[in-house]
Amino acid sequence: FTVLTMFTVSYGDIVPVTVGGKILTLSLITLAVLYTAIPIGIVGNAFSRVWEDRERLLAMQHLRRRVARAGYTLRELEGLFRRLDVDGDGHLTFQEFRGFLDSVKVKMSEPVALLVFETFDDNGCGAVDFAELL
Repeated sequence: FTVLTMFTVSYGDIVPVTVGGKILTLSLITLAVLYTAIPIGIVGNAFSRVWEDRERLLAMQHLRRRVARAGYTLRELEGLFRRLDVDGDGHLTFQEFRGFLDSVKVKMSEPVALLVFETFDDNGCGAVDFAELL
């Protein structure tokens, strides 16, 4: 009876008769509802975080597709990186990164480009080296 009450609708062929049995049944039903509600909250929270980050994720995917579709080799990307690295320090600043986006013909708004740039900037130094860009 307890298992049927917690996990199914049951058929009503077995029901508690005593007050103690009815209280136990009510407690078990409440516990089962609370137990199943926990994963729903976790999944909902994860979905919410991904949904808030969707614009950055879509921009990253678009950038990757564009570079792959253009057929750039690793050597060509490295050459492009060096040409865009105006100060020659081996890192692209955000403005230099915008030049990279223009070179591979990826259009995105300034705020989205900044989000993508910050995603590549693994160490948070405000610049992206070639390894981080890959």
